[in-house]
Amino acid sequence: MYGAEAAARTYFHKSAVELDREEAALLAAAIVISAPHESGAAEPRLVQRQQLILRRMGVVAAPAL
Repeated sequence: MYGAEAAARTYFHKSAVELDREEAALLAAAIVISAPHESGAAEPRLVQRQQLILRRMGVVAAPAL
């Protein structure tokens, strides 16, 4: 298991398809935050990035099939 699926199962104990918007945004935010394990300072940045992603999720339309 790799990528988003592995992260969803590790951090939320469920499949990636079962994640809600907030959980998915948190995983997406974690990708761009470098070395969050180095200090507690990364957590506020992670939450800020999550909130940015959530705002953008409301703006972006799903691609037409």
